[in-house]
Amino acid sequence: MKFATKGMEMPATGSKYLDLGINDNVSLFGIYSGASASKGTPFLEVEIGKSDDATNKFPFWMSDATQERSQQRIIHLLVDALGVSRESVDNAGEKATSLDDYARKLSSLIPKGNKFRVKLTGEEYYKDGEVKVKKTINSKFFAEPMSVSPSRLKFDKTNKYDYTVAPVPNDGTTLEAPQEAMPGTGDDDQLPF
Repeated sequence: MKFATKGMEMPATGSKYLDLGINDNVSLFGIYSGASASKGTPFLEVEIGKSDDATNKFPFWMSDATQERSQQRIIHLLVDALGVSRESVDNAGEKATSLDDYARKLSSLIPKGNKFRVKLTGEEYYKDGEVKVKKTINSKFFAEPMSVSPSRLKFDKTNKYDYTVAPVPNDGTTLEAPQEAMPGTGDDDQLPF
């Protein structure tokens, strides 16, 4: 047995996937439109990640009850975190003829090479007797430019707004995440394995 370490490669630290909590150097790759399979509820979906081969998609629901909040989140992401002019975002909405068109117009505003910091919250659920965690964007202010130092984003797993613990089933049944929890994906935690 040999113990020499000269020339030994060290594995890269950190994951290329987004984690719960605060993530640095995240990019916005696109904004898309869609509708939930179960009820047909429209949404805008933002695709973010640390690299284009490891992205997560998050829905911003566009029902009558949620549209204003969702649009505020889009404004926050594009204007506050990425530096797009508010006028450009407003013009995209004024000129859009459909949700698909709106998503395309918003996507065209995404700066090339953009990097920002994002806060992802979590919601536990049970599937097949195991606890799973769905990553979510659950706060009004969830992103900021990388230039903000120190970060104003905070994550506390003991805070119910940052992390929701699933209730334990007491009747032997399994609590499962609703189908429309992650539109456009069939994967519970959005990892490729």
